[in-house]
Amino acid sequence: MTSILNITIIVALILVVPVLFRQLRLPSIVGLILAGILIGPYGFQIVERDSVIDFLSKIGLYYIMFTSGIEIDINDFKRERRNTIFFGSLTFAVPLVLGFFVSVYVLRFSVLSSLLLAAMFASHTLMAYPVVSRYGIQKNSAVGVTIGGTMIAVTLSLLLIAGVSSFSKGELTITYLTHLIVFSAIFIVVVLWIIPKIAHFVFRQFNDSILQFTFVLLAIFVGVLLSELAGLEGILGAFLVGLALNRLIPNLSPLMNRISFVGNAIFIPVFLISIGMLVDPSVFLDGVETWFVAVVMCLTALATKWIAAWLTQLRCIYSTNQRQLIFGLSSAKAAVSLASVMIGYNLNLFSADVLNGTVVMILVTCTVSSIVTEKSARHIAQQQNPENRNTLSSTHSILLPLANPDNMEALLNLAFICADPKQGMGITALRVVKNSNLLPSAEEQLVQATQLAQSAERQMSCYTQVAANVANGIADMSNRLDSGEIIIGSNKTEVQLEDTNMLKDGMRTITYGNVITHLLNNQSKQITIYKPKQPINTITTMRVAIPAGAEREAGFYAIYDRIYQMAAQLGCSTIFYAQKQTTDLLQTLGSRPKKEFHAEYNNLEDWEDFLLIAKDIKHDDMLVVVQARKGTISYNPLFSKMPYMLYRFFKDNSWVVIYPEQQGTGQQQSKLI
Repeated sequence: MTSILNITIIVALILVVPVLFRQLRLPSIVGLILAGILIGPYGFQIVERDSVIDFLSKIGLYYIMFTSGIEIDINDFKRERRNTIFFGSLTFAVPLVLGFFVSVYVLRFSVLSSLLLAAMFASHTLMAYPVVSRYGIQKNSAVGVTIGGTMIAVTLSLLLIAGVSSFSKGELTITYLTHLIVFSAIFIVVVLWIIPKIAHFVFRQFNDSILQFTFVLLAIFVGVLLSELAGLEGILGAFLVGLALNRLIPNLSPLMNRISFVGNAIFIPVFLISIGMLVDPSVFLDGVETWFVAVVMCLTALATKWIAAWLTQLRCIYSTNQRQLIFGLSSAKAAVSLASVMIGYNLNLFSADVLNGTVVMILVTCTVSSIVTEKSARHIAQQQNPENRNTLSSTHSILLPLANPDNMEALLNLAFICADPKQGMGITALRVVKNSNLLPSAEEQLVQATQLAQSAERQMSCYTQVAANVANGIADMSNRLDSGEIIIGSNKTEVQLEDTNMLKDGMRTITYGNVITHLLNNQSKQITIYKPKQPINTITTMRVAIPAGAEREAGFYAIYDRIYQMAAQLGCSTIFYAQKQTTDLLQTLGSRPKKEFHAEYNNLEDWEDFLLIAKDIKHDDMLVVVQARKGTISYNPLFSKMPYMLYRFFKDNSWVVIYPEQQGTGQQQSKLI
């Protein structure tokens, strides 16, 4: 009954405190920590920090580290690796060196005690990372650098703490070092190689959302367990599991939404409340010594992290808000600090004053961290997302005609990845039926589609349309809504044709189907045809074929941005096949500030060589083909054979065919005439 009562009170606080503090315009993180102080054993003694709360608190910390790993942009991480190493080294070395001298010459500690306290100063916890997620700035360069630097600092701090502890106990032997090296190697192999392989199989073979989420939880706990068996902290294992699964869980996917929902609803708030429950306000009444130690620790912890952030700003040419964001994210102390002080206290390296001072330092740094991060993140988000982008633009909306229930979820997942809500892109699902008797089944399918959208926290409009001709119904709705793009599934079954001579003639009879053909002939908007063969999040490489002259089409840059968006969300590698003139432009576009795009570029001088891609393509690759309508600049007569080529030679792969927006074709052209 006691545990149930404790959890009931905590859940009530999780419900009320964030709402109250948002009304006061204060960070909810501070509110949850203060709530923990009030209800904890050193406050009004309403809730006892029992094993259940301690367990949920640990999961919350692991969740913070896991989500920080899974939400990081791998391309940004690679691109910023030098800055990341620079910041990670600084945010470890500056607090370590200055903290050591402060401990020795100000607090008058021994060398071992000073090293242990300096390791505490050098580490930090991404306590305020949920603020970054809430403002949607996870892909900001400063965030990626901070997350990567955090792992460097935490890992080095943990190794130093383990070394000091072992030296103090006399356990720093060859056997200990051998155990550390062997188990660390096993840990790295399992987390970074075996778990992604298993995850790829699970996500590819099973569409059960509960099963996928359960597997993610299992992966987190396996990473934590192996990390601790190696003598490292579990937070390192949780982060590396997030990094390992990063590419398989796009940020705009329903699975990512479920992961974030569970963590933000229960585990992370419980962790914040449990931190507050450790604070004993009465320590300030014990005498001057406790105050002195606490003040020195707080000032040292904050000042050294600010210096590291400032030096990183100078090195990376960041703005003031980015510097403050780095400082805010890297200034909070929690898990490693608690582990360090408890080790020192149990080994008689620290007094009770240091123990109390550490708890005060955790409260102060977490408060400063949340306030600074909240303020800087809000400013950065306002700069990235001005108010005029919050209004959905019809010209940036996607129309999603649905028909086949078997590929509905795959089409929705592609649309979720392509339509970034932060860029003001909406999604409209449409079901066209030939007579009103089919409306109930159409509406039932749209209900299922809406449920999938809600699970991904995406806003989606739904319409049904009765039309004797399905293609006319889609075209009519597209014109009425003024949608900017149509994404439609290819329902064509595999074409079994053994006579390869048919490549020379007869291919005009093999098309994508009457509906798609009609849309291509009568719509000038961008049309994307998708044939899913496997879940899109399991794609490892996109192979993009672009015809000669495509860069002169009106919709070329929109297609490029689409490919960039897909690659960024999927975290997959990209290989372009195009003429040199086109690849030169692609490389120029890929080098734009904040739009850096790392890809390979292969020459495809003649479209007759298109089938050479079939020799390179692998099982988990997806083919993306840019096409053109007849009579346009980049049209090639061989395009009429494209349906046959795709169904015949790429039948085992997912593929996407994109027709760029055209000016003065189809319906628009007839209106001009």
